[in-house]
Formats: sequence, C-alpha cells, structure tokens
Amino acid sequence: MSTPAERAEATRLAIALDDRREAAEAEGRDLDYEADMASSLPMAERSCSEAALRARQALRLVSLADLPEGCGWGEQMDELTGGGLAPGDVVGIGAPATGAGKTALLAQVLDGLAHRSALTADDPEATAPVTPVMLISEMDAADLECRTLGRLLSTPGTMFTAGESAKRWNDWGTVATKFDAAAALMAPGGAYSRLCRWQHTMRAGTLAGPTLLNAIEEHGEQWIARIRRDLPGRQIVPVLALDPINSVLPVDEGRSEVETLGEMSAALDAFVERLGWIALMTVETNKASARADEAPTNAAAVYRSTMQLLHRCDLALVLVPGEAEPDGVRPVSLIVDKNRRGRTGVAVPFRWHTRRGLRFVPDDPTIVDAQERERAERKTRGERLRALAERLAVAGEELTERRLERGLHKEVEIPRRDLVTAVTHAIE
Repeated sequence: MSTPAERAEATRLAIALDDRREAAEAEGRDLDYEADMASSLPMAERSCSEAALRARQALRLVSLADLPEGCGWGEQMDELTGGGLAPGDVVGIGAPATGAGKTALLAQVLDGLAHRSALTADDPEATAPVTPVMLISEMDAADLECRTLGRLLSTPGTMFTAGESAKRWNDWGTVATKFDAAAALMAPGGAYSRLCRWQHTMRAGTLAGPTLLNAIEEHGEQWIARIRRDLPGRQIVPVLALDPINSVLPVDEGRSEVETLGEMSAALDAFVERLGWIALMTVETNKASARADEAPTNAAAVYRSTMQLLHRCDLALVLVPGEAEPDGVRPVSLIVDKNRRGRTGVAVPFRWHTRRGLRFVPDDPTIVDAQERERAERKTRGERLRALAERLAVAGEELTERRLERGLHKEVEIPRRDLVTAVTHAIE
C-alpha cells in the first residue's frame, strides 16, 4: 500500500508529464519521452567506477555468528545472509503470538555486537567492523540491565529484580554471590561496563516518527565522530534497534496503524540507506492472529498485515516457539520468510534457555555452546572420579580380604606392588 506522500508525488509527476505533452503538441513537435521522463523522475545512474567496485571489495559484513558470551545467532544465519548484515539493511523480527521471545532474541544479539566492539576496539589486528548500538525500547532500562546481567551470568534476570526476595524460591543459597559477580561485571573494566560503552539505550518519550529519527541521527553523529577520532581507519557500522517499531509511530487520528507503520518503515529504510547504518526492529504481534486457533507463521500475516512494512525489510524473520521442556529449555524456530540475499522458507532451530538468562543457543551440531560444553565436561569428570572412588573402595576391600587370607594383621604394611596392581586393575 502506497503512502499519502508517495501518492502525492506520483500525482505531481503525472501532472508534470501531462503538461509537457500538451506543450509539445502546441509547438507541433513530438514529445521526447526519454528526456522528459529523465527531467521528471529522479534517475539513479549505475556506477561503472572501478574505485567504487574496490570500495565494495574492502567492505566487511557484520557477522552475527560468533559473538562474545554466546550471544551469536550461529553459522547457519550467517550462511543464509551471505556472510552477515550489510550497511543499509533492515531486519524485522515478528512472532505469531506474544511471549515468543522477540525482545530477548534482539537484546541478545545487540549485547553481543556491543561486546565484540568493546573487545576489538583496542586490537590493531581486528578486522570486524565496530558496531555502536542505539536501542529505542519500551522496556525500562533497569529491566534490560537485569536481563543482560542474567545472560552474562547464565542466571535468570529476575534474580536481580527480586533482590533478597529471590532466596524465597531459588535454591541457589548464593544470591549474594550472584550480586557480587554482577557488581564485578559492572565495575570499570568489567564485561558489562565495557558493553555499555558501545550500547546506548533510550526511550522515545514524546518523540516519534521522522522527528525521532532526526534526534537519533544528531546523537549518532556526535557519537560516531568520537569513535572515528579514537579509531581512525576502522570500519564503523552503527546499529539502530527499535523494540518494537510500533512504539515509535506518530499519532494521527486520520490514519490507521497500518498506514503509519508503512510510512515509518519507509522513513527507517531511507534513514539507514542514507547513513550506512543497520536497523533491527521487532514488530508487535498481530492481536487478531494471536487469537486465532492456529496462529500464522508467515511474515505477511505476522507483520501487522502491512505489506509496506514487509517490503522494506531485507531480512524478515518469524520466531515460532515450541513446547517448553521440564528443564526450562524451549525449542524455537527462526523462520526466514524474506531474504534479499539468500534462501527463504528456512527454519533455523534454536534452544531458548529460559532459566539461563533467556539465552538463545543455535541448535546446530557444528555450533557448541561454550558453557554447555564446560558443564558437560565437569559432569563427565565428576562421574569418572566417582567411578574411580568406587573401584578403589572395591580394591581396598579385596586387599583386606587377601590380607586376612594370608593371616596378616591390619598393622602389617601391604606391599606397594600389590597396591599398585590393585589400583591399576580398578582404573582399567
């Protein structure tokens, strides 16, 4: 659906062309459509410059695969997008029902992008673009902070919102220890402190629509100028996140939400294209779809039924949760419904660890979550030690029986050779 501004512009161009046709007829000449169209329509020439080609060759995409603290979306997502996100990309995240985890999934990758920038900013050999993040969220900043701390510590973020009350239902007995660990992360040089230097979180307040984008651009220009001064020659790709885009729509009683969504998405697309930023946005669940017996999983229905919004997305994702498992892990599928640079209709599997800081882990055999692996290794080592202790206990009983068979008393020393043989046999 075209916006009123687009319809007005089309009408203006049609009238201008019609005026030229009438003028040509009055002068007794044929209308030069090519010349008149070129003067009426904004034409974009294709570049034949090798310099422009070489500049694109030096471009590095923003990979979302392997971000610090397990915040990445996995190699499969990078493969589907041709290596990552490019400046000017618009990414949408929708879901067929509320509570699917859109905000958690978005916040996780934003934390990862900011953390990677913090870790590589001082590395002269780093090649990944630095990605300063600006998040406009309807959530309170304190709640977002608790979620990030929970993700970093693999702990439910609700612990940090509940404080001492968390002891009532959590069987850790170490709530104070978790708060001490969080304080260490927030101290100068800590992971959370470094992350916050590269992620600015704001609430839109009274600003909305293009006015909000103008304010973001002004703030972003000042921030990026400081980064360029500190990191000369480094590729900078700012990331703007709207959670959700519906919360920053201008109020206009004369237009529907679908119309304002379409206009805001068009303005956002033009914004990132002009400045070379990347935009990520969540889209509020279509309430009518959520109430249906079978909620749709296609983006056209999920994205508030506005094709204009979907048209502006370079990558449109639909998050579909599965049934929760007893251990607090929930399988989810991230369906690639639209993709300008790769395949569509692909369901990328994740495991959503709701008791470990709302962390999404790619359910991919080639991607192993580091904390899961460490936990599995500790469990394996513990099982081996317990088995060894049991075998040693059996070996000790066997030695005692052999001593008694020889008529030896307890104070008699067992020959070292017999002990080594018994222990070796137990281990084998």
